[in-house]
Amino acid sequence: MLFPDSITRFPRTDWKHVPFSCPPIPRGMLDAKARWAACTASKRWQAAFDDDNDGHLTTGTPGQLDAVDFAVAVFGVAYRMKDYMRVISRHRKSTIASGEGWRAITDLVIQTAYDIACTSVSNRFQNFTLPELDYVRKFARGAMDSVWDEGIDSLGTLQRTEYDEDLFTDRYMPDPVSIPLRAFTVVNHELDHDPEAEDKKRVLLVDACGDVVCGYRGKDLPDEYRKVVHPWDHTSPPGTPSQSTTSSPTSSTPSCDNQHPTDVSLH
Repeated sequence: MLFPDSITRFPRTDWKHVPFSCPPIPRGMLDAKARWAACTASKRWQAAFDDDNDGHLTTGTPGQLDAVDFAVAVFGVAYRMKDYMRVISRHRKSTIASGEGWRAITDLVIQTAYDIACTSVSNRFQNFTLPELDYVRKFARGAMDSVWDEGIDSLGTLQRTEYDEDLFTDRYMPDPVSIPLRAFTVVNHELDHDPEAEDKKRVLLVDACGDVVCGYRGKDLPDEYRKVVHPWDHTSPPGTPSQSTTSSPTSSTPSCDNQHPTDVSLH
């Protein structure tokens, strides 16, 4: 299968259709944590590409990139390739026949994403020690299994593997203290046909621990709590640059202009 350059770009920058969960994300929710971690790690790599130090990653700082950042960002690319496969399958009206068949194919996808990342990073940061593929798979395989959807990615069932949350994702989870209060409307069917329902409804502001901090009538709710907010706009995970997740590659990012579409042989 041929993958367009925009799909295989490392690091991934387009996350607009990814279903993120609002933090804090509970332990064991592997799919949500994998998505959040992959986006955060990818942003860190993008910041490094945008502001490298003459081809050398800055060491000894909180923003230092390591093997975990690499492995998690590789999954970000593989995850996008996986979703592209889903689109093509829907277009062709075909679905992979079994979970094990899907795993074999996505093993190749992970390897391809790894190769792309190795090329992009080694061309820019000669002092970065690239981890082995087996190390990357310790996260990427379990993370890929966590985002598998039965009947959509493949037919049949899948015996999912897991990954080490402590090692690969917990470092990317935002500090609960940094998470702003969120507004929840209390359901009141007595207001269903009331033209002033928006002003009368009860709205509770809840903190990251799920505790109610205060409440308002709709008309008194502060403006900052009225708009629908994407999870990424609620808080910036630790070490995340304040930039758009859909930013275009700059002149200092790996260029795809002269590359050919990536081909993954699917047997």
